[in-house]
Amino acid sequence: MGAIVVGTKSDKNTTVVGLSSDGKIRVEITTSNPVKSNTMLMGIIFRDSNGGTIKQNVNYDILAMQNGKEILLDLSSHAKDGTGTHVTNILASDEPVNIEVTLLGFGTGDESRWSGPKGEVLMFNVVPEFGTIAMMILVISIMSIVIISAKSKMSLKL
Repeated sequence: MGAIVVGTKSDKNTTVVGLSSDGKIRVEITTSNPVKSNTMLMGIIFRDSNGGTIKQNVNYDILAMQNGKEILLDLSSHAKDGTGTHVTNILASDEPVNIEVTLLGFGTGDESRWSGPKGEVLMFNVVPEFGTIAMMILVISIMSIVIISAKSKMSLKL
C-alpha cells in the first residue's frame, strides 16, 4: 500500500495525494466535496514523483465508497495522457468518501508488457470541509482565552 498525504482543501474541493510504496509514482486526486443528493466529480493525475512529470498510458482501477456503499467503480481505466475524470453516483450523505486506486501498470496493448507497479492499492479519504463552523469555533476559543486571561490578571492584582 502507498502513503497518503492530505493536500489542499477549500469550500468546494479537496485534493489528496498518495505515493506508491516505492515512492516513484505520485497519484493526485482532486474532488468536489461530498454533498448529499449530488454527484462527486473526481480528477486524477499520475505523476513521476521525481520531477513531477505526468506519466503516460496509466492503467488503473478506481473504487469510491461512502458509508460502506459503492458510489463509483471503474475497472480497467486507461489514462493515455496520465489524467482521468470520474463521476460518482448520487451521494446519500455529506459523509467522507473513501477512494481506492489500484495501479495496474503502464503501457498499451498486452498486459504482460505493462511496466511499473502492478496490483498496488492506494487509499484516500475525502472529508468535507467545515470552514464556517471551524472558523466560528476558532474565534470563540480565542475570545475565551483572551477573556479568561484578562480576568486572571485582574484577580492577581487584588
